[in-house]
Amino acid sequence: MSRRVALTTLLVLLIAATVSCQPMPEFPEPGQGGLPAEDLARENEIPAAWGRLVAVTNDPNFGHLFQLWFEDTDGSVRMVTYNNRWQQLSGSAVIIRRTGGGQP
Repeated sequence: MSRRVALTTLLVLLIAATVSCQPMPEFPEPGQGGLPAEDLARENEIPAAWGRLVAVTNDPNFGHLFQLWFEDTDGSVRMVTYNNRWQQLSGSAVIIRRTGGGQP
């Protein structure tokens, strides 16, 4: 009788585990997301065409990484990451394109 109970319990657990499991969300590979990326033409140099630096942000969980936000004359925004630990810019920037006018 205990063998039957053990098998029933195991079967119930397997069914419960199968039903309760959901697939993990798939995240795009870097550079494959919804926003385009632009490679830096020269290592550790920001092109003047990116416009002016409008903000610097930081996530407290990653204190050595800073996001530098630039806005060009068309109003498009680029974000490039600076690693303070390595004193290095990332190799590419995310571009958030704006339409319908430049700066106010």
